[in-house]
Amino acid sequence: FIGAQFVFKDSPTTPCRIVYDCRPTNGALVTPTVTRWCLHKYLLGCSTHPAVTFLDIRQAYNQLVMTPTSSATCCTVLQPPSTPSRPRPRPILVIWVTVAFGLAPSGGALELATAHVALEAEEVLSLLQPPPTQDYDPLKECPALPSIYHSADYDYARPALEACFSKVHNAQEVQLLRKLSSELSWRDYVDDWVVMGHHFLQAVHGRRVLSSCANSHKFTFPLSKCHESWALEAASAATVVGYILTQDDCLRPKISVEPLCSTATKRMASQVLAGLYDPLGKFLEANMHARLIWRKAVLSVKESAPGEPSAASWDRQLSPQVIDEVNDWITQLHKLQPVPRYVP
Repeated sequence: FIGAQFVFKDSPTTPCRIVYDCRPTNGALVTPTVTRWCLHKYLLGCSTHPAVTFLDIRQAYNQLVMTPTSSATCCTVLQPPSTPSRPRPRPILVIWVTVAFGLAPSGGALELATAHVALEAEEVLSLLQPPPTQDYDPLKECPALPSIYHSADYDYARPALEACFSKVHNAQEVQLLRKLSSELSWRDYVDDWVVMGHHFLQAVHGRRVLSSCANSHKFTFPLSKCHESWALEAASAATVVGYILTQDDCLRPKISVEPLCSTATKRMASQVLAGLYDPLGKFLEANMHARLIWRKAVLSVKESAPGEPSAASWDRQLSPQVIDEVNDWITQLHKLQPVPRYVP
């Protein structure tokens, strides 16, 4: 795996999170046959349903760390040096865990436990399909088409969006809605859950049943990390596995890289150019531009030190021209326009 390419990610629940580029380029990692987590299917489901609700398991990372069956839980003791003001400094205990999410069975059986919750929710949902009756009409909760979808940007999906938020009337439509609402449309990737629907009621009803089953198994979801694609609050900072979900139901990349300094090395450029996380390929041009700059960076180092071993070249300083190109690329990243999440 490419250990040189890693990105530091801010996290409100863990002190530090480092995301490595773990593409199986050298055969050291192989695709397993035992994990059910699939990032591509998760994001594909998020993008192909008009109504989507997002949930995030509370402190799932801590469940991995505190479980002895985690992939690799280690402890390191750091002893600060003695100083006149602190002649006997206290040692620092660091607990860290390495988990290859999606590349290996999950630590702490989180993968198995959440799958059990989903199976239970599917069974409950099949028994509680919401029938419109004289006493209870679930369609009363269905709002009119939200104003964010009135924009011309959503003309391409207008029929599907209007059907998603319609209050059906004829018997055939009611029967179809009952069938949809009795099936759980759910995906998860580690601690990120998504309940989807082709109709508003399917997404909301499925979320209620699934979250209730999860709560009974001690899985809870903080309100600050529960979002609805059609009604995202202004103060919320919704993220969808690396993307930022905007108020108008669009996706934009989460940029967490800083410009390079004038003495930047090949290793530093590698880290920065790997900083655009775009698994759906919605910003493919920017990624291709980064690959072009990376080729120039490699060539620049080879020309400055011909015959130098590849392992030693990582700490070789880049040319000013390449550094300027990398920084211009970062500037353009911040100017990328959001793209609609929903693709019919």
